Amino acid sequence: MYDSAISIVSQAITSGDNLYRKVTKSYILGMMEFLDPKKRLAHRKKLFLGYGLIAIALAMTTIIIVFAAYGFDIDRKTGDVIQNGMMIIDSHPESARISVNGRDEGNTSKRLSVPAGQYHIELSRDGYRNWKQDVNLAGSSIEQLVYPFLFPSTLSTKNIQTYSAQPPLVSQSPDRQWLLTQQPGDASGAFQLIDLNDKTNPSTTIVLPAGVASAGTTQNLEVVEWSTNNSDVLLKRTYDGKTEFLVLNRENVAASRNVTTAFPGRPFTAVTLRDKRADQFYLYNSADKTLYSADTKTGSATQVASGVLDYKSYQKELVLYVTAANDTSKADVHLLYKGKDKVIKTVAVSPTYLLDAADFTGKMYVAVGSSNEGKLYLFANPLDSYGGSLDETPKTFRALSLNGAQFVSFSNNARFVSVQSGSSFAVYDAETNRQFKFDTKVAVAPSVKASWMDGHRLTFIGTDNATRVFDFDGTNLQSLSPGFSGTGVYFDRDYTALFTMAPGKDEATKAALTRTELKVTQ
Repeated sequence: MYDSAISIVSQAITSGDNLYRKVTKSYILGMMEFLDPKKRLAHRKKLFLGYGLIAIALAMTTIIIVFAAYGFDIDRKTGDVIQNGMMIIDSHPESARISVNGRDEGNTSKRLSVPAGQYHIELSRDGYRNWKQDVNLAGSSIEQLVYPFLFPSTLSTKNIQTYSAQPPLVSQSPDRQWLLTQQPGDASGAFQLIDLNDKTNPSTTIVLPAGVASAGTTQNLEVVEWSTNNSDVLLKRTYDGKTEFLVLNRENVAASRNVTTAFPGRPFTAVTLRDKRADQFYLYNSADKTLYSADTKTGSATQVASGVLDYKSYQKELVLYVTAANDTSKADVHLLYKGKDKVIKTVAVSPTYLLDAADFTGKMYVAVGSSNEGKLYLFANPLDSYGGSLDETPKTFRALSLNGAQFVSFSNNARFVSVQSGSSFAVYDAETNRQFKFDTKVAVAPSVKASWMDGHRLTFIGTDNATRVFDFDGTNLQSLSPGFSGTGVYFDRDYTALFTMAPGKDEATKAALTRTELKVTQ
């Protein structure tokens, strides 16, 4: 065993010695080549050549990646260089068949990388009406067609609540779950509260508590607006030639209250919620044109502006309002923010002013205009230009032109702003920076304001008592269930059903709240 150990150690020493000799020899030869000018030069040339080839390869790879990112490709048939774009296509309901220029491209949801150009997109599904759109796809661009809504080919409609005549009051909560209605001629303060998500027993009755409304022999109630808590609704009550404002709490009726009596000695003709809260208000007196900010918790009312012709509040601290300008044919539109006031636009004097604001993808958009001027002016982040100090006047970045413009509204997702005049619309898309102008050619009463079905579609009921729905650019106009001309169009939370107040089937003088199914059951 001892001899074996000696042998192993001896072999290891010999192997190590041989390895040392090889390394030393290699090092010496390398040093000799380094000291030889010719060999050193040749070595450098080989080194730089290698670096150069690597750099060229990296540059070519980078160029290919950049060109690919911008959609450039090679047409495999012709060998020509083309530039692709991408279309992302989805639908409601899902799994609709996609046709692109008549070619089947499978089902939604799908991403298609195709050469830049004109495309006709058509979506279809059994039991539903087709959805169509023409797309001008630019190279390296992305067209997101994720909003198509397919309506049933055959509509199934039934009555869920009947009325002796057309109800004087119908209003839906912001979350689209609750519908508040009132029986015609009812002076008791009773309301029907309908849960649109309940198919079995949707209706309950709620009554204003005694003492909330002032005594009167006749009355008319109309909804001003809902709070975002979906429980409180601000009502305007006209009785015996007088006006007062009430807050009805549908969830806890005992918490309902009278806003007018909460601020005695301060007559006002209009009230709106401040920041959509049911305990904070803007009070307006048309007689002296004064606007107040009020809080029912403290009972305080503070003047915020005078000489006000019209106003619109947004969030907690921002108010848009209109006053007379030095030129009697003009009016000044003010932006009031945290007590700081600035005229941001001068427009033509008009019986109707267009005022609204919304946030989209972290940017605030403000829309102002005048019906007599026929223009809606848009501002993007107007507060940024002066850092909240109102030292500089913000600049408009877009103007929508529409003769006789009467109404302005932002879509549910605030991506679109629409200005309307009867059946005609002008729409701005904040996501793509595009503008659309179209006429639906549907007869509609001048007083009817189209509402947004969702983030991409508008709806109204025409003079022919038929509900219309159409995309933001005027395409895919659909005629749906019947309804009283000029009344509201309502959808449940998941858009599985449409609700309208329609003439009775048996007696035209009566009315019914109808439910139309938007989901086909196989």
